[in-house]
Amino acid sequence: MSTPDAAERGKFLIPTDYSEGSNFALDFAGRTLNGGELIALHVCDVITNDEVERLDTWLAERGVDATPMLRAGHPPDEIAKFAAEEGCEAIIMHEGKFGLLGMGSTSKRVVGQATVTVRVLRDHDGNNPIDMNLHGAL
Repeated sequence: MSTPDAAERGKFLIPTDYSEGSNFALDFAGRTLNGGELIALHVCDVITNDEVERLDTWLAERGVDATPMLRAGHPPDEIAKFAAEEGCEAIIMHEGKFGLLGMGSTSKRVVGQATVTVRVLRDHDGNNPIDMNLHGAL
């Protein structure tokens, strides 16, 4: 049986705000999506050289092979838009700070706006996350 190449395994978007939750989501994706293309997206107010360096440093420290991408704007809007424009198979993100439905406001808004599957992770015990596989635009 042949192994599909990375393009056949799909693109996966991992949004980051550099929080522990973002670290968790990137580490999870790096461990479980062998060969899929990982894209780390940070959404900020203004894209500067400092933002570029910060994202590159964050990825290097995590040791996960992912393409760094920056967008300026409102995070939930830009995350959902980017995933659709780039043909991502799924968005993989941490649930964030608890709010309505057990998710933070950003993850809840991404689920509501995305046209792709959103895998919202809850750190269960550090190694075995609870993976809420939700479909966008609920």
